[in-house]
Amino acid sequence: MDFLSKQIGVRIMEKFRLFICGDSWVDWNYPKKELHWTSYLEEHYEVFKLGIMNMDNTSIINQLGNIPDYQKGDRIIIVFTDPQRVNRRYYIKDFKKLDSWLSYPLRTWTYPNINMINQELIETKLWDANMRQDEINFYRKLKSLLKDYNPVFFTWSFHFHKLTKSFVEYIKVSSLKDEGIRATDGHPGIIGSYDFYQKTLEMLDNTLIPVEFRGNKSIL
Repeated sequence: MDFLSKQIGVRIMEKFRLFICGDSWVDWNYPKKELHWTSYLEEHYEVFKLGIMNMDNTSIINQLGNIPDYQKGDRIIIVFTDPQRVNRRYYIKDFKKLDSWLSYPLRTWTYPNINMINQELIETKLWDANMRQDEINFYRKLKSLLKDYNPVFFTWSFHFHKLTKSFVEYIKVSSLKDEGIRATDGHPGIIGSYDFYQKTLEMLDNTLIPVEFRGNKSIL
């Protein structure tokens, strides 16, 4: 085998890096790790999960600051959350308690004070009235700012998608609740995670062949 053939062989085996930013759709304990959509992607990429549960969109964008300098082949996925969420740091007096406050079962709709509830209502109204256009324009601009990474943008929030549908893909897959695994949990279920994996893989590289489903479809 000549030198060029050896180099091509190395490149075929090498996985490109994939950085995934977002909220609990990236960082959730269900389904178990090997059935999570991000774990399926590890078959094709060296995956770095930067998402953190309960994060607002400002915090999700800030996760990009943890990505190292660009290397050829690097990709980015951003999972945007609901537009009503406001930056948590404005409402947490004791940062030492932040991790415990954000952890399950203290859910997204559990607030430390009434001011946060009022502010999220305001943010929702401003979004619906299309008065957060600078924010939307920035999200759109990210596509070109991150063009080397050829980023993929998703959201689970239909509310967010209404004003970003021209550049953000809406996620609709079966949830843990739909699949009878967790009664009130809207995160992707075992089958939903696999479906989401297939959708993201197609958008990342439609020449890649999905791995086989690891779960048991009889769960439905």
